[in-house]
Amino acid sequence: MTHRRRVAVFVGWALFLLLAAHPPVRAIELSLAGSLPAPGNNLVQLRRIDMNEGLVEPQVDMKKYISSAETKGYSVALKSIEHYGANQYFIYEFLVWRSGDKTKTRVLVNVTSTGSFSDFLKDVPFTVEDGSRKASGTINIPIHPLDPLPLCKAVNLPSKTSPLQVDLSGNTEYTVSLDCNAAVALPRLISLGEAARPHREYWKDVAFKSKYYGADGPSRSVPTKLFDLLDVTMTPNVLAAAGARLRRFSVKDSPDDTIAFDLTYAIQPAGLEVPLKIEIPVTFYPSPYVTASSLSLGTGVGWLATWLMMLAAGGPKPWKVAGRALLLGLLLAIIAYVLALLAYTTNCRVKIFGQDVEPFDMLVLFVLGVICGCVALVKVEELLKWISSIFARMNPLKAPLFVLLLASLLCPSAQAEVRRFPLVGLSACPDGSVIGLETEGGVIQFASASRGQWRRAGSIGRSLPGRELTCATVDGKNTAFVVAVVLGNIWVVRMDLASGIWSKKLVERGVSAGIAFDADSQLVFLSSASERAIYSVNAGLASSSQWASIFERAQSISSLAVDSARKRLLVGEAFSGVVYSLALDTRRQSTLVEGLGTVNSLNIDRLRDFLYIADRGRRAIWVVPLAGEGPRKPRVFHRSSEFDTVSGVAADGQSNVWVAVYDKANVVVFSPDGTQVSLIP
Repeated sequence: MTHRRRVAVFVGWALFLLLAAHPPVRAIELSLAGSLPAPGNNLVQLRRIDMNEGLVEPQVDMKKYISSAETKGYSVALKSIEHYGANQYFIYEFLVWRSGDKTKTRVLVNVTSTGSFSDFLKDVPFTVEDGSRKASGTINIPIHPLDPLPLCKAVNLPSKTSPLQVDLSGNTEYTVSLDCNAAVALPRLISLGEAARPHREYWKDVAFKSKYYGADGPSRSVPTKLFDLLDVTMTPNVLAAAGARLRRFSVKDSPDDTIAFDLTYAIQPAGLEVPLKIEIPVTFYPSPYVTASSLSLGTGVGWLATWLMMLAAGGPKPWKVAGRALLLGLLLAIIAYVLALLAYTTNCRVKIFGQDVEPFDMLVLFVLGVICGCVALVKVEELLKWISSIFARMNPLKAPLFVLLLASLLCPSAQAEVRRFPLVGLSACPDGSVIGLETEGGVIQFASASRGQWRRAGSIGRSLPGRELTCATVDGKNTAFVVAVVLGNIWVVRMDLASGIWSKKLVERGVSAGIAFDADSQLVFLSSASERAIYSVNAGLASSSQWASIFERAQSISSLAVDSARKRLLVGEAFSGVVYSLALDTRRQSTLVEGLGTVNSLNIDRLRDFLYIADRGRRAIWVVPLAGEGPRKPRVFHRSSEFDTVSGVAADGQSNVWVAVYDKANVVVFSPDGTQVSLIP
């Protein structure tokens, strides 16, 4: 072999070995799964649209990539995701290279989908082809929908038909909670705008604070899917807000104003940013100080206007008589206000221009004062003679009775204190209010925003002795379902809380003391201690059937509740101190809590995902977190010697806990931290 030939052979082998050790970059190709299943029977299509061979980038930290994977000497990374146009497609940019090699190949993939779904993570299989060599693995990548579903929502917000009552003369605080249970992962908060006030003149200040937001944006991660987002403090401008009623007459909208926040969130680190608008409709309510001022101002204006008219006509009243008329006008205004208030609390409503005329409105208070001031000055002699004749005809024995009757009319709060509430059950409504069941069959509705206000929604009478009740939204209306037992038969009663109209249905033989409602299936669940069974009735009361049988060792099942996620039915054991859990889909049974005294009532705080348990045996209210799996350890929320006759517990829309004590015939309201804040009556 000649020298030249030897050199050629040597060079050829060297090139062969070099190419074998380092094949051209163009030989490296990446292929992904052609399609992926997405939530909701949707499909995601992945299609390679471009490959830039031989792209050289410096070696960088892999943490900068969204996701990465290594297999058999090759590395794959999802570098970026870009959204091209509205509802068109996404471009996913991948990098693939030999491990340790700075030379990378860029692969662009077009991603489209067949429908709307939430952001989700998926292990996508991939194959790297490098000449004759092939390596396979999986890479975990986020998949975005073209039209993402809103997975987070503000819960139990006031509505236009039931706005938040804001005190005109002070600060009103309200907590906004966010529910992201429909998401596959914890939310990532991105931005939160300042409070928007369409009528800025109504407010001195609207401020908010949140442990998730600092001066530079989000300050800490969200620990759960259900959490308190922010606390809003609203301070109205009294004089400007008092004129809100004039605008409402012309615009015909129910709330006086609406406080709004613009929130942006994503479900995962690479998830799409989803906007969410949080709106809090509010209506202004005067304090006793503002009420007295409005009545007095109206009376003074009416009296002065009438006196000036008399002066212009040449026949003014003497100053002594006019002074008496001013005091008399104020007395008439107070009586008129009390009568209007009593009529309003008995559901006698008046509408003008399509708006409810409420005795709490400052405009109504002012008009009452004006009318009474005018009447008092014009008819002062007749009114004084009428009052004198009444007192002249009254004997000394009747005078104290008349004074007592007049005092009771002038003090509606005193009447409220006389009204007792011996309740056999409590329940919280979706709008945040609380309802209670009286022993005589009456259903009482309490306003959670103003704990002194209540009204009788209706009554099923004594012929159907009610044992327990639950509140739900059916066909857009607040509805109470009551379970009653008559001669060994279980009845269920459905009542519209707005009208008080009710209907009933015979369910089955047995003795029941528990009822709950599932909003997803629209089923009412009832327990039967004698049959150790759970019955279900549809919301329209058209049909009923046995839904499940409880553990054989259960002898006294009673109270029921559906958890926050609407996945479990919780069943309380009245005497053994056990709370069972039944999966709503599979009806699989397990023990949630044990070791209590006597379980009398169950209720769910949907804002905080807590279960509250009324325990008459140990005279306590227990609280149990519902997040997670397996048995729970309860802790004492509040303990009292008066709870030996506790008959109901409920958590309202602001996580305040309401407790009914039967023997005391009252309702005690606690703040979320267990501090007593109110006693009704």
